[in-house]
Amino acid sequence: MKKMGLHELISLTFDSDPKVRKQAAVELSKYDAPGVAFALVELTYDKDSGVQEVARGLLEEMKKKNREPELMSFADVFSKGESGGAIEEEPAAQVKSKEDTTREKMLRPIEKMFEKKLGKEKAEEMKKRMMPTIEKMYEKAADASKGEKKSGSERGKTVQDMLEEYLDVIAHAQDKGDAKEVEQKSLAEELGLVGSREIEAGKVLAEAEEGAIADEAADDGEPSAEEEWSRGAAAGASQAEPTMFKLAFDSMMASKGDQKVMKETMKKLLKSTEEQIRLAFKVAKKRYSEINITNITELKNGMRNITTGPLYAKSVEHKDYQRTKTKKDTMTRIVVADQGGNEGVIYLFEERGMHIKPGMKLKVERGYAKTFDWSGETAMTVSKKGNVFIVV
Repeated sequence: MKKMGLHELISLTFDSDPKVRKQAAVELSKYDAPGVAFALVELTYDKDSGVQEVARGLLEEMKKKNREPELMSFADVFSKGESGGAIEEEPAAQVKSKEDTTREKMLRPIEKMFEKKLGKEKAEEMKKRMMPTIEKMYEKAADASKGEKKSGSERGKTVQDMLEEYLDVIAHAQDKGDAKEVEQKSLAEELGLVGSREIEAGKVLAEAEEGAIADEAADDGEPSAEEEWSRGAAAGASQAEPTMFKLAFDSMMASKGDQKVMKETMKKLLKSTEEQIRLAFKVAKKRYSEINITNITELKNGMRNITTGPLYAKSVEHKDYQRTKTKKDTMTRIVVADQGGNEGVIYLFEERGMHIKPGMKLKVERGYAKTFDWSGETAMTVSKKGNVFIVV
C-alpha cells in the first residue's frame, strides 16, 4: 500500500475488502494520534476474524511500546460515575437502574459529538456504524472494571481526544469519499458496456464413425453491428442514461465545494473518459474490421468477418449427423484451393452446401475460422450472417 495520510487510512477501515482493512490497520499503527487508537479499537470488533486478530495484535504492540495513552481507559470510563468513582454494590434493581442512567449519561454526549462534527444527516449514518462498537466496549468495561477506584478525569480526556480526532477524520474522509465513489462506480459501469466475446462452439453429438460437429447456433443469435446500434439508440431514449455533463456535475457537487477535490476528480474523469474512448475504438476496430484472406493458409482460430477471393472447390463431401435426439442434418466438407494453389477446408452446416459440386468457384463473405476438436482442422465456416457464393 502506498504511503497515505491519516484521513485516507481511517476511511479505508470501512472498506468492504477485509484485506484492505487489515493493511489499513497496519499502516495506522505507525501513527501516534488519538484517532488512531479508536480506529484500531473499532477494528477489534470487525465482522472478519482475521481483521480482529490483526487489530488486537497491533494494539498489544502499541501498549508494549508505551505509544498508547492507556487505551482501555477509553472503555473503563464508560463504567464510572460522573465523579469517576467505582459503582458501589447495591440491590440488583437499583444497580440496573443506575447502570442504565450511567450508560445514558455516557453515550448521550458521544451522540451529540457525532452531530457536532458530522452534521445530523451524516451523524445518523455514522452512529449506526460506530455505536454498536462503543456499546460493546461499554458492556465489556462494565463487567471488567467493577470495584476499581481510579479517577475518570484523565480517561474522559482520552475519550474526548480520541473521538474528536476520529470524527474530524471521518468528516473529511467522507467528503472526499463521496466524489471518489461516484467516479469509481461510473468507471465500472462504463467499462461493463464495452467488450467482445469469442465465437462459442455449438453443442454437437458424436455418432459412431461420424465426428462431433460444432454448431454455430450461439454465433447465429448474436446481433449484427447495425442491430446493436439500433437497440442502443432506442434504449438510450427510454432509459435516460446520464450524460457526461451530469456525471461530471454530480461528481463536482459531491466535493462540497472543495476545489482541490474538484480538480482531482476532473483529472480522473478526463483520464477515464479518454481511456474508455480509446478502448471502444480498439474493440470496435477489431470486431468489425474485415479480414481479407488471399492465402488460405493464413487462417487462424478465432478470426471473424473473413472475406476471401475466388476459391476452387477440389472435393466435396456430404455427411449426415445427429443434430438433436430427433433431428438429423447434413454437413458439407469442401476442400478448396486459392489462386496460389494453397489448400484449405470449408465446413457448411444445415444443408447449406448441398448445391456445391467439385470444380465450382466459391467466395466466402463474413465467415469465421474455427479449429474443430473432432477433426483437428482449422477451417472456415459461416453463421446465418455469412454467405458462401458460387462465382460464375
